[in-house]
Amino acid sequence: SNLTLMFAITVDEEDTGTRKLGVRYQRVKYRQEILGELTEYDSQSSPTHVPDALQVYHGLAGNSFSFWIGADNRITGVIEFDQFLKRCVRHAPPHKQKELLNQIVATQEDEGFANFVDESIGLLPYNPQASGRETAVQVNQQWEKTRTIMRPLPMEMRTGYTLSSLTRDRAGIMILGTIEPIKASQLGPIQQASAKQSISLKKGEITGSCMIDRASGLPLMSRVSRQMDMTVEVPGQRPFEQRKTIVTTIESFPTNGTTFSRTERQPQTTGRILRTDGVETSTADAFTNADFESNQPGQSPAVQPVQ
Repeated sequence: SNLTLMFAITVDEEDTGTRKLGVRYQRVKYRQEILGELTEYDSQSSPTHVPDALQVYHGLAGNSFSFWIGADNRITGVIEFDQFLKRCVRHAPPHKQKELLNQIVATQEDEGFANFVDESIGLLPYNPQASGRETAVQVNQQWEKTRTIMRPLPMEMRTGYTLSSLTRDRAGIMILGTIEPIKASQLGPIQQASAKQSISLKKGEITGSCMIDRASGLPLMSRVSRQMDMTVEVPGQRPFEQRKTIVTTIESFPTNGTTFSRTERQPQTTGRILRTDGVETSTADAFTNADFESNQPGQSPAVQPVQ
């Protein structure tokens, strides 16, 4: 399966070193092939009838949410993300919306389309007491983050980061980590009940690299691979092993002064466009610069007003 997202990030507000960033999805492409059955979706040429399984991607195009980032480039809060998720299912039949919303919530922690916020922003530790953009680490220094995920599989991701290069404008980071299952004995009664399923995680690893724009803290280029070994149990059949690889690529196209603000009251706001691919195969259908240059600034044929 291959999911390609094109979205714009804009600075909507600034207040004493903190910034409110807006994320607006402009184009969504999805392709999945299972046992020879092909499913495709492109928000710029979506079919008249969208199957229930694709309604979430249909509702993602033109959708948006916001989050606050502090002076140290750490995320301090996400704004109305629940409303953003509800808009993702707004085109689905009313009797299907709750079921689809539950599916989004069940996978959002690990494979959600907004995970770039948790995994790609705020990677480089900044010194909040500094007057400029001084980092809190030097070249070859390391730091670590631990993230616990309960859905769809209970796991703990320990990710190590190394500052590999540092210039006036950019910072290079190497990424290496492990993925370990959370044992049932470590879960509470309610978590144990919800964790019973046919797939169990054995182990996993994380590798990748990221180039960060020091002025904004946003990734310019990032490629992170997560590989997980799992055991699948099917009723009436022997268990079998499964290896899943998720490759996430982010590519940023600075706007060079072009305004991508979503609000008329801030005409000088400058944004940047990022592209993220969540790929489970090696045949990513990537966007090119032409996908951006063919649209008017701040607009996309796929974007519809969000009420």
